[in-house]
Amino acid sequence: MRIVVLGGGFGGVTTARHLERRLRRQRDVEITLVSRENFFVLTPLLFEACSGRLELRHCAQPIRTTLRRTRFIEATVDRVDVERQVVRVVSPAGAGYDLPYDHLVVALGASTNERLIAGSSNAFTFKTMADALVLRNHIIEQFERADAASETTTRRGCLTIVVIGGGLVGVELLGELTAFVEDVLRFYPRIRRDEIRFLLFEAGARLLPELDETLAAIAADVLRRRGAEIHVSTAVQSIEPTVLTRDEAGLLDVPELSPALLFERLTSDASGRPVEYVHSIYRGDRYRIVSRLALGPRSGRPSPGDGHHPGIPPGDSLPGEPVTFSTRGVVAGGLFGQSGGHGEGDPVT
Repeated sequence: MRIVVLGGGFGGVTTARHLERRLRRQRDVEITLVSRENFFVLTPLLFEACSGRLELRHCAQPIRTTLRRTRFIEATVDRVDVERQVVRVVSPAGAGYDLPYDHLVVALGASTNERLIAGSSNAFTFKTMADALVLRNHIIEQFERADAASETTTRRGCLTIVVIGGGLVGVELLGELTAFVEDVLRFYPRIRRDEIRFLLFEAGARLLPELDETLAAIAADVLRRRGAEIHVSTAVQSIEPTVLTRDEAGLLDVPELSPALLFERLTSDASGRPVEYVHSIYRGDRYRIVSRLALGPRSGRPSPGDGHHPGIPPGDSLPGEPVTFSTRGVVAGGLFGQSGGHGEGDPVT
């Protein structure tokens, strides 16, 4: 039996390690993990790496050192042929080849959907180690420009930081940036603390919808005490180099050179369950995440629905049970339906 895991993040690596443990006595099982990088990023540490509290190397873990019997392949997923049960991958050198499978685990993660907000290319994203380094260097550069400038508009633009999205990533990063600014401000005697402006925009009714309201309120209070301006129920419609367009609130002047940030908002599905395998769409004035991937009963074959990922084109859902792939490594129920490890519908956690 051949099991192919796509994705080398938390979900893919944890799944491969779990399969190694559960199937250690079944030598006829081949496990293969495919990732475009030979390391996975410890994303919770990116915030401290961005502020300089941690070195970037602390955020990366080699994939091969975490696996025992799993074959690792550094390649990019090009497409999945669900009829032939073959994954087409492309190596860093450009060579393409096929990987046949009996069971397929899709743990490719999500990418920032810049189509949600017009002009998103004018903002930064925050998902990789490169993003953390670029953002940190950019903010320091803005402080240098503000310190050298005498014109008020230029200084205001350099010292304005905008975060779009009040979920876990946006709130934690903004909190880390406020602490970072307080730490470096002592090296810029010509910049006053009241010149630095932090703004956070959230389309929902409150920050941190993933958490309890009490904890969310405490987080909001901490950010406000640090000088952040929090705007909830305020959807950003467009981003320009000098202006953000909000919904009913009109235009917000964000002068040129402002290090505005953009984050994809991840929420729960209609039943309140955390979304794990995600595809972003925009409906009305709200961000919305939908998941429509299914596995055919005991077939192990993914059936793409409205939600899709690069390599799995959108299409009609085939008969099967809904599946979510967790970034924490939850394996879809039914994966072991033919191997005897678990019955169909029993999730492996």
